[in-house]
Amino acid sequence: MMVLAGLGCLALSASAFAANQTTPGAVTLSSTFECISVRAAFSGDDNANNSAGIQFRRAGTTTWLNAYTPAIDRRTSVNGNDNSANAFQARGSIVGLTPNASYEIQVTWTDADGITGSAASTASVSTLSYNPPA
Repeated sequence: MMVLAGLGCLALSASAFAANQTTPGAVTLSSTFECISVRAAFSGDDNANNSAGIQFRRAGTTTWLNAYTPAIDRRTSVNGNDNSANAFQARGSIVGLTPNASYEIQVTWTDADGITGSAASTASVSTLSYNPPA
């Protein structure tokens, strides 16, 4: 009987542990002439202890550079207004880039409770050109 009670607690603990793991979602990039905006969605992390890092490199190079640490936003409402479309995202900016250049961006999640799926996602985008097409 004690063994069954112990297994029930173990199952409950495993379920709670899974809810605390981070599941990375889509990475969305937007660029200007010299900046890239990064939005990386996630789910899970019920205990709110995950973090993300953003790295970037110009396409064709091998060295990853660190961007500013992104803000993690879990808010489903802001000042009483619905924020569900923006909730559960890491958001950051990469600044001081070269116009009309291609960049690779990598978002890497960490969570002491674990990551479901791949911890790192890579995407590409080009900054805008100062020379509009004729």
